[in-house]
Formats: sequence, C-alpha cells, structure tokens
Amino acid sequence: MMGWALSLVRGETGQQQQTRPLKRSSDKRRSEDAALVEPPSRTQRRIISKSWRQLEDVVVEAGIVAFLGMFESFPDIKRHFPELSEVHSTEALRSNILMRAHSIHVMHMIGQIVASLEDRPRLFNLIIDLGKRHLNRHVNRQLLNCLGPRYVDAMAIKGKLDDKTRDAWSALFDFVISLMLAGIDHTLSQQPTSQEEEEQ
Repeated sequence: MMGWALSLVRGETGQQQQTRPLKRSSDKRRSEDAALVEPPSRTQRRIISKSWRQLEDVVVEAGIVAFLGMFESFPDIKRHFPELSEVHSTEALRSNILMRAHSIHVMHMIGQIVASLEDRPRLFNLIIDLGKRHLNRHVNRQLLNCLGPRYVDAMAIKGKLDDKTRDAWSALFDFVISLMLAGIDHTLSQQPTSQEEEEQ
C-alpha cells in the first residue's frame, strides 16, 4: 500500500506504477529519507470523524491554540511566518487578522483531510499537493514535525481527550506529515542541482 503512495507522490499512474521499481531518491539535498507512515485504522478514522464534528464550532480557535503552542515551544519557527515577525505578545497574536486567516486556512485543510479519510486516492493526493505547496514557504522537516503534537493538543480545546482519541489524532498527523514530506522531497529531487544548471 505504501508503494502505491510513493507512486502517487511521483505522479505515476497505471502502467508506470506496475513497471517502475519503488526506490527512494538518493538526492543528497535531502537531509533524510521521508519514512511513510501508515494511515489511521478504520476505527481511528471513525474516532477522528466523530471528534471533528464535535469541534466544528471552535475549529478556528483550535487552530490559533495550535499556532500559539508552536510559537511558545519553538520560537525559532516564527521566522517561517514573516507577516507575524513584529507581533510578539500572546494576546496580540491571538487577535491578529493574519494569524486568524492562516488558522482558518489550516483548519479548513484539516477538515478536508478528515472528510477524505474514506476516499484514499483523494486523501493521498490532497496531502501530497499540500506538501509540495509548503515547499514555497521553505517549510522543513523540523517545522512539520513540531506541528503534529501542537495540533493534537489543540484538539482538546473542549476538554481532555481520552487515550483512544488522542492516539487517533496522533496517527492522522503522523501520516499527514510523512506524506507531506514525501511530496516535498520528491519535488526537490526533480529540481536541477547547481552543477546540472551550470551544464545546461
């Protein structure tokens, strides 16, 4: 199943998926191979969908809580958000229009992912494209790995999550991040190196 996911990352279909060997790129620009994580189980998908429905009226606030937690735990990550570089206090960030807009966008994407949990091709393509788009923001492995736990924490905005719900959300974000990284790594592997550019 993960081999099929790697084929989607490469944009392969049909005969290409059957004939092309599934090898990871050895491109030295990559800091490490993206290890693909299995998607949540059927039971976990049901738990996630139910939990998301309960959060629908507070998703924007949950997104803000996630970003505030990320900035607090990892201050250096804020450099990836130049539009917020001059906004320092927690209250200023919480009420900042750009912060809210980005939170809305991210939570909308999470909603799309949750809505696609039972449509695996759509789910995989959605996340792979998301990873490729984040490359333009110079998003790296460190930043993405910081996001998952902060969003799991944010899902507890209405109260403490039980262990099964927390595990289900953790499984989802681990899967999403691994597939985003695969999309980013594949895009980087298709770009010409400095030496290749000089030879052209």
